[in-house]
Amino acid sequence: MTGVLDSLGSPPCEVHILVTDDSRIQDLNRQYRQIDEATDVLSFPDGAELPDGRVLLGQLVLSRDTARDQAERLGHSELRELE
Repeated sequence: MTGVLDSLGSPPCEVHILVTDDSRIQDLNRQYRQIDEATDVLSFPDGAELPDGRVLLGQLVLSRDTARDQAERLGHSELRELE
């Protein structure tokens, strides 16, 4: 991803990723989207400048439980689904 961002002239940046379970992602989905169910991924854009000068592009929250179920249903690995 760094190469793509560099080619676009992006300042140094980062993305925070949390891999959690269906229960936690459901809590977050309820809190931030008022949808009381689990989902595969939530994204939260940011843009804040961090103390070291980099920019926080945002946070991603992934449900490993849902990734596992989707991978099984689609016939590929859990890792591929998370990627």
